[in-house]
Amino acid sequence: NQGNFFLRIQNSKLRAQVQDTSTSPTHIARVESSVLSSATWYFGTLVYTGSTKTLELYINAVSHGTDNEPLLSGNLYSQNMLSVFKRNQGTGDVFFGGKIPITMIYNVALTPAESQQNFNEDKARYGL
Repeated sequence: NQGNFFLRIQNSKLRAQVQDTSTSPTHIARVESSVLSSATWYFGTLVYTGSTKTLELYINAVSHGTDNEPLLSGNLYSQNMLSVFKRNQGTGDVFFGGKIPITMIYNVALTPAESQQNFNEDKARYGL
């Protein structure tokens, strides 16, 4: 199976999506945060659970929504398609101009408690 994973800022919101490109049409699960303030640190966590085909986005350990796409193949495999804060505008790439101090990628879906634990461990470093 082929999957693409995207995490980007769009219209002042953190937007995440996972898509299954092995199917036609492509099946997509997508979720986005509420509007984020500029010059503010946020701790974002994206969880994709293959067994339930659900994508969930947390900001500062609070869920900002889920999306379930039953037609996703479940356990998506992606050899090289992880796009973080970059998008193609047709004529060239547009990159995120901020700072990303921590990036963690797990091979299992985090529970809400594990997401909260990660947030609690790092929030004081960034004044959250």
